[in-house]
Amino acid sequence: MKKKGAVKKKSLQTKKKNFVPAGIKVLIGYTSFLGIFYLTYLIFGAYVPTTVLFGKIIEGSLAVLINMVYLTALLVLLYGLIKRKRWGWELALGWYIFGIIDSIISTIIIKANNFSILASFVQLSSLGIIFMNVVALWYLISKKDYFLGRKFDRHFHVEDQIFVTMTVIFLSIMLVLIVGAAKTYYDTTKTLTASAIDDLSGKTLFNSILTCEQKFGEFRDSCYLVTVIMHENAEKVTLQDVCDRIQSTFFKFTCMRAIT
Repeated sequence: MKKKGAVKKKSLQTKKKNFVPAGIKVLIGYTSFLGIFYLTYLIFGAYVPTTVLFGKIIEGSLAVLINMVYLTALLVLLYGLIKRKRWGWELALGWYIFGIIDSIISTIIIKANNFSILASFVQLSSLGIIFMNVVALWYLISKKDYFLGRKFDRHFHVEDQIFVTMTVIFLSIMLVLIVGAAKTYYDTTKTLTASAIDDLSGKTLFNSILTCEQKFGEFRDSCYLVTVIMHENAEKVTLQDVCDRIQSTFFKFTCMRAIT
């Protein structure tokens, strides 16, 4: 009986040690999603390495390096969260603070360099990241004792309930809004592209550029993008110059990928 009691006590201690709060599980899931996103982006973007940092488009080997740093940081962060490491907690704080700062700066810069068809989508995505990171930051701070190895109450705490509920509701709302914004962006871009194709059909590269110069705003940017796609076999230096004329960050991003 004494031996059975000792085994039972040891089993309870193991369960307590391995206990993971519901909020931490959600946070691990969210971090895993970010890791999968960066891994996918790194693989599919290997041919034309590009990334955005503080609202600026970065290309080439530096973009590859930055994306690899992001992915490595997330993998290490994920390990630290799962293994309940102190440095994992500290790294998580740093990661989400960096994400908030990057999103705020990117929102300001991209908003200034983009037109109406992208403004709502960019602002929505950036504000979503800021909100999610702020919530994650608050939750991490509330779970300081869990990661620092102090006495930890394994019961379902109110912060877990708040974090899980807010995350589920927020992600559901964001999914609906992003799908709606993406559809609007797609429809608008499709209309602009069709208009540009009609205007540029049968024209030489030089005449196409002259035609685009007569347009304004998003119509000019989409015109330059269509010009590059229609004359993809022209000299790369010339096409690069056309891409450089584009003001919109994302149109320029697409244009740069089209010429490589």
